[in-house]
Amino acid sequence: MKEISIDFLGVSDIWVILILFVFFLFILLLLVFAVNLVLIRLGKLIEKNTGQKIGADVVKSIRRPLIAILFFQCLYWLLHYFIESAPSNAIWPSLLGQTNTIVVICTIFLGSISLVSLSRVLFNTYLDRMTEKDLGSAKILPTLRRLTTIVVYVLAVMLSFDYMGIAISPILAGFGIGGLALALAVQPTLSNFFAGTYLVSGNVITPGDFVELENGFRGYVTEIGWRSTRLRTPFNNSVVIPNSRLSDSMITNYNNPDAPIGVLIECGVSYDSDLNFVERIALEVAQSVVQDLPEAINDTPWFSFSHFGESNIDFWVWVTAKDYVSSFKLKSEIIKAIHSKFNEEGVTINYPVRTVYMENEG
Repeated sequence: MKEISIDFLGVSDIWVILILFVFFLFILLLLVFAVNLVLIRLGKLIEKNTGQKIGADVVKSIRRPLIAILFFQCLYWLLHYFIESAPSNAIWPSLLGQTNTIVVICTIFLGSISLVSLSRVLFNTYLDRMTEKDLGSAKILPTLRRLTTIVVYVLAVMLSFDYMGIAISPILAGFGIGGLALALAVQPTLSNFFAGTYLVSGNVITPGDFVELENGFRGYVTEIGWRSTRLRTPFNNSVVIPNSRLSDSMITNYNNPDAPIGVLIECGVSYDSDLNFVERIALEVAQSVVQDLPEAINDTPWFSFSHFGESNIDFWVWVTAKDYVSSFKLKSEIIKAIHSKFNEEGVTINYPVRTVYMENEG
């Protein structure tokens, strides 16, 4: 049997070289094990210092792929140095090239797995931190998460094909033509999807909000889906509106930026009335109703005379209700209380009248 001579680190005995290779492989495994412990410790340290679990989850999601990448890269360079030290043989360059290709492809896919795991952690963390008003995006975020996963893996496959020398230009051209045809076919669905994404990400509306559209339609938002939004009308009917139409409409959100809403009560008194007395009793009545009614926010009412009307001197009282629905109750109670107090104090609210002066020609 012909003896094989290899010069590796100045050593020519094949058995010694194999022993050295095993030794370096063992050192590599110890290095990988140490890096693994460091990453685990780092995740716990981040969680302890910040008080948030997301740091540990991020480290945990990328720890194994990063360790695998480190192991394959170090193993490749160890094999590379070992093979380069071998005597000239046609098989070594070919084997080294194939090994390099396998390591690069494994690195690409391990990197894509790391990105997918990281995106899942971020999406899940955002979903867990949602409040009740943000639950509308729970219908859209899982779809975005799946699309992110698909895009990352498709890019990994394309990069792998390109590195192996497979032409990806025809594949990209085919995807482009097919994607254009698909986009034209599902244009309404895509329009609704992106409109729903805008509604959620822009915090335009959230479930529980009372909204009014420019056409006068109003109702409570019950659900924001990836295709449509559901409203519950004051008559307790459910209405489904495509997101594309909703995003193109002018929307009045009575819960944004917050639920309290101003209530304006307009009235008028006779020109013969004592205006200072009218202002005082109107404010007293409004303040009394605001304090006693749970639908009102206990705040100081505003009063002002607005203009000289045809039959009365008009004024208004401004108070604040807790929300849009409470404003109806608050306005009704203040109108009743002012009317009753004016009748009690003898303050006249005229009917629409006109005074006609006729000249006596005789």
